[in-house]
Amino acid sequence: MSSPCIRFEKTGDVARITFHNPTAHNALTSQMWLDLRDAARAIAEDPAIRVAVLRGAGGKAFVSGTDISGFTKFTSGADGQAYEHTIDECMSAV
Repeated sequence: MSSPCIRFEKTGDVARITFHNPTAHNALTSQMWLDLRDAARAIAEDPAIRVAVLRGAGGKAFVSGTDISGFTKFTSGADGQAYEHTIDECMSAV
């Protein structure tokens, strides 16, 4: 279930999620929000997982927030609303 920017590992009863966008201090892209949501849902559905560890790659930042460079791709207010909906889904899953 790993992706280039969200790395998901499970070892025994421990799940590890690593945010891997170090050039942007692990700022979350739209795809990273989706991948984090999916990882959180997988953890919730796996009764063997007892602990989830979240960490940032690169040694400078855990997560610096949202990668706002993606906002330039929005063409309407509906795009912004869809983005916020994705974040809401992610936070609910976490």
